[in-house]
Amino acid sequence: MLKKILWTLFILILLIVLIGAGIYWYVKPQKELDLRYRDTSLKSKIMDMVKNLNTELVLSSDEINQLAKKEIAKRPNVRPDVRITGADFKLNGNELEGDINLLYKDTIPAGVKIWYTMEWQDGTLKLTPKDAKIRSVHLPLSFVKLPAMSIGLNDHLPGVVKVKHVTFENQGIKITFKLNKPF
Repeated sequence: MLKKILWTLFILILLIVLIGAGIYWYVKPQKELDLRYRDTSLKSKIMDMVKNLNTELVLSSDEINQLAKKEIAKRPNVRPDVRITGADFKLNGNELEGDINLLYKDTIPAGVKIWYTMEWQDGTLKLTPKDAKIRSVHLPLSFVKLPAMSIGLNDHLPGVVKVKHVTFENQGIKITFKLNKPF
């Protein structure tokens, strides 16, 4: 009788360990990512645009990736027990697809794919989470709780330049400017 209880207990513990290991394997990140970013010099791009009397500037998918990583690196802790350890973004029209690596309670790594909707408001690129999944399992956004991001471009603009129009394209964001009257 005691032997039967011990075997049942052993099998139950083994099943729990195997299920836990399977979940750990399933949620672990598929790619090694970090939060290192290149500081994109938008000011010099804008000044070149003004010098050439051009009114359009295109931010490439890579530049948007660098700006988004910079924004995340400022505040990597999205919840008290969840920290973003890496990210990589790809632009597709007005949607930004992000591969994000998280660390839960400083021990359990997870790789999450997040889709953000982008919109332009008052000189700021607003990124709002729209969908999330781990591999093929969709997650409710309330479970992931990633905050919306704002990438302010007004800080990079000289005082005489103002954004007139923004167009989201597959490989970049085209920003059309107009010159403010100095007086």
